[in-house]
Amino acid sequence: MDAARSQPADDAERTARAHDELVFECLERIESEGVTALEALCVEHPDFAMVLRARIAALRACGWLEREFGA
Repeated sequence: MDAARSQPADDAERTARAHDELVFECLERIESEGVTALEALCVEHPDFAMVLRARIAALRACGWLEREFGA
Protein backbone atom coordinates (compact mmCIF):
# COMPACT_ATOMS: atom_id res chain seq x y z
CA MET A 1 0.00 0.00 0.00
CA ASP A 2 2.94 2.38 0.59
CA ALA A 3 3.90 2.10 -3.08
CA ALA A 4 0.37 3.07 -4.08
CA ARG A 5 0.51 6.12 -1.83
CA SER A 6 3.85 7.28 -3.22
CA GLN A 7 2.71 7.05 -6.85
CA PRO A 8 0.76 10.36 -6.86
CA ALA A 9 3.68 12.06 -5.13
CA ASP A 10 6.08 10.66 -7.71
CA ASP A 11 3.83 11.85 -10.53
CA ALA A 12 3.56 15.32 -8.98
CA GLU A 13 7.33 15.48 -8.57
CA ARG A 14 7.89 14.46 -12.20
CA THR A 15 5.39 17.07 -13.37
CA ALA A 16 6.99 19.79 -11.23
CA ARG A 17 10.42 18.83 -12.59
CA ALA A 18 9.08 18.99 -16.16
CA HIS A 19 7.68 22.48 -15.47
CA ASP A 20 11.02 23.62 -14.03
CA GLU A 21 12.93 22.27 -17.04
CA LEU A 22 10.54 23.97 -19.44
CA VAL A 23 10.91 27.31 -17.65
CA PHE A 24 14.69 26.94 -17.83
CA GLU A 25 14.48 26.12 -21.54
CA CYS A 26 12.24 29.14 -22.05
CA LEU A 27 14.72 31.45 -20.32
CA GLU A 28 17.55 30.10 -22.46
CA ARG A 29 15.52 30.52 -25.63
CA ILE A 30 14.48 34.06 -24.67
CA GLU A 31 18.17 34.93 -24.56
CA SER A 32 18.78 33.55 -28.04
CA GLU A 33 15.41 34.03 -29.79
CA GLY A 34 13.87 36.99 -28.02
CA VAL A 35 10.20 37.59 -27.38
CA THR A 36 8.93 34.79 -29.62
CA ALA A 37 10.42 32.05 -27.44
CA LEU A 38 7.58 31.91 -24.91
CA GLU A 39 4.83 31.50 -27.47
CA ALA A 40 6.89 29.03 -29.47
CA LEU A 41 7.30 26.85 -26.39
CA CYS A 42 3.61 27.16 -25.59
CA VAL A 43 2.80 25.86 -29.06
CA GLU A 44 5.36 23.04 -28.68
CA HIS A 45 4.04 22.10 -25.21
CA PRO A 46 0.33 23.01 -25.10
CA ASP A 47 -0.28 20.92 -21.96
CA PHE A 48 2.18 23.12 -20.06
CA ALA A 49 1.37 26.45 -21.73
CA MET A 50 -0.71 27.88 -18.87
CA VAL A 51 1.90 26.97 -16.25
CA LEU A 52 4.75 28.26 -18.41
CA ARG A 53 3.03 31.60 -19.03
CA ALA A 54 2.27 31.95 -15.31
CA ARG A 55 5.84 31.22 -14.26
CA ILE A 56 7.33 33.60 -16.81
CA ALA A 57 4.84 36.27 -15.71
CA ALA A 58 5.92 35.73 -12.10
CA LEU A 59 9.57 36.17 -13.06
CA ARG A 60 8.70 39.39 -14.89
CA ALA A 61 6.66 40.66 -11.93
CA CYS A 62 9.63 40.06 -9.61
CA GLY A 63 11.90 41.94 -11.99
CA TRP A 64 13.98 38.85 -12.80
CA LEU A 65 13.05 39.04 -16.47
CA GLU A 66 12.68 42.13 -18.59
CA ARG A 67 9.05 43.06 -19.10
CA GLU A 68 9.41 43.15 -22.89
CA PHE A 69 9.85 39.37 -22.90
CA GLY A 70 6.95 36.98 -22.54
CA ALA A 71 3.23 37.22 -23.06
